[in-house]
Amino acid sequence: MSKTCIIEMSWMRRFVVQAAFGMLLGPWLSASNAQAQAPEWEVDASEYQYSASLFFAVVENGVLSADGGNLVGFFDEEGACRGSSGVTYIESNDSFVGGMLVHFNQVNPPLNALVYVGSMDTIIQAETPVLNLVPQASNGSIFNPVLVAVTYD
Repeated sequence: MSKTCIIEMSWMRRFVVQAAFGMLLGPWLSASNAQAQAPEWEVDASEYQYSASLFFAVVENGVLSADGGNLVGFFDEEGACRGSSGVTYIESNDSFVGGMLVHFNQVNPPLNALVYVGSMDTIIQAETPVLNLVPQASNGSIFNPVLVAVTYD
């Protein structure tokens, strides 16, 4: 598998996430302001020895998000997607929560988070939460999800 995740962009353009989030997605778009259709972030789980579960909710500008179109992806330092998931409305919580497996080969690998904010059709670098990525660990729950925060104007 290539160490990149391809993001389908609007206007029928394709850009490739290269390395960390400060890198360019294309010759003129940065990761913090790329306009996009919902990306297809995929993981080849066969490349990794371990996985840990993650239940998360997105916080937009300090408020728990009510955007059912949000998508969160975690990426390593080379830009390889280690896990991604959308969110689902949980009636008993009255909130949108997502769940995924995050894949890795070393305990607590350094990861970065991107959030596709569906209502804005934009990908934003998130404040990466502290995760306990050890084999078979569970991070958060449906009723107490890990918060993935994004801030924008």
